[in-house]
Amino acid sequence: MSREKRKEQMDGPTQTVQKNGLCLRVWNDVLNVPFSVIHGEVKDDLQKSVVKIFGKEYKTSRTMCSFGDEGVSYKFNGNVHEARPYGQCITSIKNVVEELVGCKFNFCLVNHYTNGSEGIGPHRDNEPGLDPNSPIVSVSFGAARDFVFKRKGYQNYAMLLQHGMVVSMDPPTNELWKHTLPMRANCNDARINLTFRKMN
Repeated sequence: MSREKRKEQMDGPTQTVQKNGLCLRVWNDVLNVPFSVIHGEVKDDLQKSVVKIFGKEYKTSRTMCSFGDEGVSYKFNGNVHEARPYGQCITSIKNVVEELVGCKFNFCLVNHYTNGSEGIGPHRDNEPGLDPNSPIVSVSFGAARDFVFKRKGYQNYAMLLQHGMVVSMDPPTNELWKHTLPMRANCNDARINLTFRKMN
């Protein structure tokens, strides 16, 4: 990305959404990192996670790993994800994200979706230790996928996450709205999502 393009992005988001407690800031094509580069940095750490549904344990179809400051961990569906040290690529991405959003983060959760047969249902990021006053920032690489926000009594809000896109979910979004990455049979390519969080 050219210096002029980067400066334009730093001046403000491409799109903002503020309605019914849904507060989003979106930057398009701000992180032009090749999918192969980010995948190369995380692929050896990716693994399936175990989730409990009505008392039964299942392995997730997607694979996950996490990075962060020393001693930081994240509890997800009863599993504790200990942060590994940041690699060079994720460190660079984190620096750009913090400059864009205006907030420091100490944890990064990585989700890898092999194709459209893998997704995640409606949920909130409400695990213990997550700072409720901090944004949660999603960064997308690879295949474009639908991203849908849901709240009972309100119309769904959908957007298409494309390679290099940064989405900041600002408070109170995570408190009021669930978000989901629906499965899509016509998507044959892989996607990696980095989610930057601030843990207390």
